Amino acid sequence: MVRTSSGVGLVARIIVGQLADTYSILNSMILCSFATSLSYLGVWLHTMSFTYLAIITTAHGVFGGLSIMLYPVSATRVAPESQLTSALGFVFLAHAVDAVGYHLGAP
Repeated sequence: MVRTSSGVGLVARIIVGQLADTYSILNSMILCSFATSLSYLGVWLHTMSFTYLAIITTAHGVFGGLSIMLYPVSATRVAPESQLTSALGFVFLAHAVDAVGYHLGAP
């Protein structure tokens, strides 16, 4: 499952990178964050079948990787240039706190 999630995320980063350039980085960030949260919720709701778990893992691989990819880029769009280093530090600190669950056990 982890290889499926990573493989799908690799392809999706290229595609959504082009979409983020075309439409908007912040709109893509909001969409990917919302879809990632829905994939987390999907795991909690019903994981009785392997097929459902594979679908949720694929969705998480697509949108979870994109959210991580778009964090620094969206911070550069929001923060002024004089405070960019502080903004990026805060973004990566928030992501580190968010990723504690990955260090405690396998997803």
